[in-house]
Amino acid sequence: MLAKQFPPINEKTLLQEWQSFKVLTTTGILKDKSQLDIMTAMVSGSDELHLVYPNLSLLSAIALKIPVSSVNCERDFVEMNRIKTDLRNRLQGNSLTACMKIMQQFIFSGKPTWTKLVHYKHTQ
Repeated sequence: MLAKQFPPINEKTLLQEWQSFKVLTTTGILKDKSQLDIMTAMVSGSDELHLVYPNLSLLSAIALKIPVSSVNCERDFVEMNRIKTDLRNRLQGNSLTACMKIMQQFIFSGKPTWTKLVHYKHTQ
């Protein structure tokens, strides 16, 4: 599926690499390594795996950069929706950012730290 999204990767060549790589991971030198260790080795360039499997190495680099979840982004949107309600629909820019910072301070520390907010306001 990732191969179709990135045109430099030839799908037929990728499948050939995969067949060879599968044997290496099940019975070869990589059988005792974790998936993360294998992908990191392929991307690092310190091993010859990136030369033998260039397409799989590229896909490993892409997969290692994709976030595992979108929890932080979703949390920020929930906070923003709590602040920017129908009654406060004109909040924008610096005001919205300041309100979100107060909310984050309250959630993570239990109380807002006004000095940080004032310092943030003066640096803008």
